[in-house]
Amino acid sequence: MTDYQLTLDCIDTLLNVHAAEPFGVLRESGIQAELRDHLLRAFPDRVSANIVQPLSPDRFTWSQPTYTKRVQLEMKVCYPAGGNLRQRADLVVLRNEVPVQLTCHGNGPGDVVAALRPQDVAVAVEIKASPSHTLEQRTKYADDLQRLLVLNENCGIEGFFVLLDKSHPLYGSVTNPRWTATTIDMRDWDMGGANISIEMPDKPAAVVTMCYLCPEGRATHVFVWK
Repeated sequence: MTDYQLTLDCIDTLLNVHAAEPFGVLRESGIQAELRDHLLRAFPDRVSANIVQPLSPDRFTWSQPTYTKRVQLEMKVCYPAGGNLRQRADLVVLRNEVPVQLTCHGNGPGDVVAALRPQDVAVAVEIKASPSHTLEQRTKYADDLQRLLVLNENCGIEGFFVLLDKSHPLYGSVTNPRWTATTIDMRDWDMGGANISIEMPDKPAAVVTMCYLCPEGRATHVFVWK
């Protein structure tokens, strides 16, 4: 099974568990940790790593081979070269075909920073647990999706956007008649020229899989592409 399908299966498991117990995990960091647990079971192997020291060459040496888990939280994919924090990802799955490159700064031999080369990353996941009813949150969703589209188009990294929508009727009924719902399928978002489709589009420039709970509370996904 491909890295893409294994990741999608883990996300579907997470969403279905959440649908059964919506208040079981309360914060976004908890959702990240929960998905990490699922992915670690799907990707149990370790990947070998080379450690570089760009700021303090030859300050440290490592006598044993270095290995790391394929699933990591809060990393930064450095695209373009010298990429900034906008290329961060809540969670990544590392490739295992060749050794990955880790960057160590000079404050200790374990001072490995978040920066990763694009070629070392197979999957990048952004996670949001927030109410889509809030315009500010929908803007953040669109920003995350655009960043993932850039990584897919330029680096071949599979992108997933996972939303636990706190405006979903799963959490409880609305009593105030002045409260207006958002469209659960998210088609009213401003995607900055991107498109949304149920089926994988033919030969898109870039595509990201957006995963969420449908109005009936089932795990579902659509494709955001350009």
